[in-house]
Amino acid sequence: MKNFQSAKTQKDSQPIPEILQGHCSSKGFITQMHSSDTNLRARCGLLTVHDAKLETPALFPVINLLTGPPSLERNGATHKFLKRQLIFNDRRVGFMTEVLHFTDYAFSKRMFQEWFPHAGNKSGEVKDLDYWVKESFESLKKPAEVYRPMFFLDSGGFRLLFNREADITDYGYKPDQKSIFQLQIDYGADIVASLDYPIPPFLNKQQAEDRIKCSVENAVLLMKLIYSSGEPLRKRPFPILAVHGQTPVQIRSCVLQLLHSLAKEGFTDKEPFGIGIGSLVPLRMSSNADKIVMIVKSAIDTLYDSSLHDFKPERVLVHAFGITGNLIPILTHLGVDTFDSSSYVKSASSLNYYDSKTWSVQDFLKLTQITCTCKACNGITDEELMQMQADLRGNKINGHAERLQHKAGDFIVDIKSDIYGIIAYHNLLIQYDEIREVRDAISRGQTAQHLVHFCKTHTKSIELAELVAEIDPTVKALLNYQPKLFPRTREDYEQHREISLANDPMLFDIAAIENYQVPSDKDRLFLLACSQEKPYSHSKIHQGIFRTLKHYLGDALNTCHKVTISGLYGPVPFEYENEQVVLSYEYLLSVAAKKQADLITKRLVTYLEENIPEYKLVVAYVAAKAYRAIVENAFKQVKLNYAQQYGNDAPFPVPLIVLPSKTKGTGTKELLIHANLEELVHQIFPEREIYMNVPGQLKNQELF
Repeated sequence: MKNFQSAKTQKDSQPIPEILQGHCSSKGFITQMHSSDTNLRARCGLLTVHDAKLETPALFPVINLLTGPPSLERNGATHKFLKRQLIFNDRRVGFMTEVLHFTDYAFSKRMFQEWFPHAGNKSGEVKDLDYWVKESFESLKKPAEVYRPMFFLDSGGFRLLFNREADITDYGYKPDQKSIFQLQIDYGADIVASLDYPIPPFLNKQQAEDRIKCSVENAVLLMKLIYSSGEPLRKRPFPILAVHGQTPVQIRSCVLQLLHSLAKEGFTDKEPFGIGIGSLVPLRMSSNADKIVMIVKSAIDTLYDSSLHDFKPERVLVHAFGITGNLIPILTHLGVDTFDSSSYVKSASSLNYYDSKTWSVQDFLKLTQITCTCKACNGITDEELMQMQADLRGNKINGHAERLQHKAGDFIVDIKSDIYGIIAYHNLLIQYDEIREVRDAISRGQTAQHLVHFCKTHTKSIELAELVAEIDPTVKALLNYQPKLFPRTREDYEQHREISLANDPMLFDIAAIENYQVPSDKDRLFLLACSQEKPYSHSKIHQGIFRTLKHYLGDALNTCHKVTISGLYGPVPFEYENEQVVLSYEYLLSVAAKKQADLITKRLVTYLEENIPEYKLVVAYVAAKAYRAIVENAFKQVKLNYAQQYGNDAPFPVPLIVLPSKTKGTGTKELLIHANLEELVHQIFPEREIYMNVPGQLKNQELF
């Protein structure tokens, strides 16, 4: 394992090399200052694109811009609050938006053309994001002055990873590099990411290498489209070229492939670009911070390879896709310049409020006071906090017809989403504060000291400092840490299942299995959405649900027939969960994958119609929007088909129940809320009188 070189003894930050001085005002990225204690990796820089300038390290909050009809200050619930606050009040410099995010909304082709009438029509009036920012300032009657935000348009590669058939042809685009770049240009992007092919953990080696090759090819093509195309660009964006790898060796190979390919095409660092390290989010979600550290370090070390004569690392920006939180001080110490975060919104959707000092997660509904003085929390009294909590517990507000008009510190809460917005804003502001602290640490040449102090004072962070101590003697000395082997070895990783992204829906279809029969001891159909972890029954959500059911129902649970709705295959009965094609696939259905959703709906309808006589009750316990829509549409179609065959007055033979009855559609965490589990227990066994107290930690019982 390669260590950093010994830290320099001087305490001042290091200036940029003379050869690069005097270029700070040029377009692109330039390093202005290195920290003295990280082998010249941690650095402050300046990114200049068009008329906007962004100091690095920097954080791009991910925000949904196109949430309904124009303009920017309208629509979007929580995102509406955040757009108004971050863009039109705070006037932050940098924002990221995923180029296909509008497909999550009821977004017609006509609405898209209202936003961008110039898209696909060179003679149309140009209304890009710059236009809509000015338009919204006028609508809000606020002076725009010289404010010029920088918009970073991600390519949607992560969305397309799991939704190969996400249909954007209605809007005039295709899921390829050239077309996605055109869409980014139609937005008026300042920064664009190449269309990449992310690599989920444990993807088989050949598929991983194939996806890396495709990502590199798209990155080179993007550079050609920006710098070598014969067609003049209205705005020339700054490209972030995505790189991926499952291991340090693989990410190094990817970076070298990319840079050698660029050099072969005649590109140098005179054509500004950055690299974006991808495929990190699944590692963070599965608590593989050690792999994140080593992969990021390897990618950055590769930029400093002496064989790369055409590219000075001081001019190549390094972005980490989807990683923020307590990894900010770690990754900036290693040399990451920019980050993007959507977690601040996702956390708020679950009412997770982060303590401003320790970043520990707190349930907003259980707070008794707010001591934070950030712009989101300042002035919120105990009485106002109680009112916010009461508003969240109350009935849904029709924002078009009524307003709450409740004071919350410096804000007026009109609808519930304003409260979610305040929580999200708070969660973001504490990350902005950390970015500022990191910049200060770099200027003092003390990023190692800052890293250690941060990790000692923040929840679940000390292990991160220990990871860096394995490779950095400065951190090791400050932490007084005795290095040990990384908590996960190569052998540990190889024990996990190998997955594939090449699976086809035709590889498993329960309707194609001859003589399939519902197990004779099952009389209730229990539908759940699939999980990333396989077999499904080993996932935390499935286990949590069944622990609760087992606790309250006992042996009666054995009469329930669990059938999981796979986004790739449709209904998968419990007895088929261990089939190899079911264990190895990796696919997450989204609302944008309409063709795939239609296929899964048809398969669920077929399963219900063929097997409904075997059940006395059907209960679907699904929260995620894409999967819940499939269940609701399938139930509706089954009832319609039955009425057409037996008459409109004929009662359907069994109840078809969709739970939770109240859902925000935010996904799996809702399924473990006590009130929802209580409703499930009572609905799946309505004949039993069961009193459910608020459960403690239920014993980890066998599920079946």
